[in-house]
Amino acid sequence: MACTFLFACKKDDATPDPYNNSDESYQSTNEIISDGAVMYTNNDIIHDQALIADYITRMGFSPETPGPNDLSSYSLTFTGGNNVLRGTRKAEIISKNDSLMVIAELESTTDNPGPKAVSDSLLDLLPKYGPLAECPTYYTNPCSYRKKFPILISKGNYSLPYYVAIASTTTWRPIFGMMMAFTNKGYIAGPSMILNDSLLIDKIKNNTTLTYHDDVLQRDITTQRYDTIVVRIMHRPLKKQ
Repeated sequence: MACTFLFACKKDDATPDPYNNSDESYQSTNEIISDGAVMYTNNDIIHDQALIADYITRMGFSPETPGPNDLSSYSLTFTGGNNVLRGTRKAEIISKNDSLMVIAELESTTDNPGPKAVSDSLLDLLPKYGPLAECPTYYTNPCSYRKKFPILISKGNYSLPYYVAIASTTTWRPIFGMMMAFTNKGYIAGPSMILNDSLLIDKIKNNTTLTYHDDVLQRDITTQRYDTIVVRIMHRPLKKQ
């Protein structure tokens, strides 16, 4: 009985479980740790950091790692059981393992963004727990979903995952009888999300044309499209208060 008691105490001290702790609070630090950048195109996945930095600069953005003021953050307070406060918003833990915990806000939200530029729709594919994961009709009909937020876990320590992403789509279109390149681009920074790269790779490999209505020619034109998405992955440690 004594041995059982001692081992039980030792286990509780070594592996505190947020599910059973109440009012255990964590605050994000000012440290931003970059995990590198990846470039996705219709044909390839690129890890050459110099090439990626050149693309980011040409798109008009800085290749430097964002600072803490450039990324959103929030405190995390475990209030007992699977209940948690994300900042001041009530949420609950819906899944947890040794490397990842996912929390979901208690209240649902409804989005109906309508049509978007191709580059912006590519950015919507990035978050693994974004609305597209639950709402197939995200762009056409209002859909209700609970916002989800992943928390990374490493050796018992928590951190917020981030990415900064740039997407561009280039097409060639006829203007006064000449073919000219048109590029639209999108940018997103700071959401606490992790990347759904498998969905992204599938979409850009299988969507290599774009059909649009030409107002001058008064007809639909299908043209080749070239997508480029750069995602910079980083995380921000949470410190126990």
